[in-house]
Amino acid sequence: ELAKAFDQAWPTVLTNIGEAYRRLGLYPQAIEYFSEAIDLSPDLCTPYLYRSLTYHALGQQQQFNSDLIESEKRSQDHLEVQLYKELFFKN
Repeated sequence: ELAKAFDQAWPTVLTNIGEAYRRLGLYPQAIEYFSEAIDLSPDLCTPYLYRSLTYHALGQQQQFNSDLIESEKRSQDHLEVQLYKELFFKN
C-alpha cells in the first residue's frame, strides 16, 4: 500500500524537481523531469505548464504554445494555468 501511494505521488515529485531545475536556469534537466512526469501521468496539468515556461525561457515558441494548450486541457480551471495563459496571451 505504501509503494502504491509512492508510485502515485512520483509524477508530482518529478514535477517539483523539474521546477527546481527550471528556477535555477537548468532548462534541459528541467525538461527531462517534466517529460518523465508527463510520461507517467499524462493527465496532470502542472508538468505541461512548467515545461511550457521552460520552453518559453529557451525561446522555443511552438513548444511553449503546445504545452500551454495541453496544460489548459487538463487543468480543470487550475488557477495557475489560467494566470499564465492570461499573462502570455493578452489581447
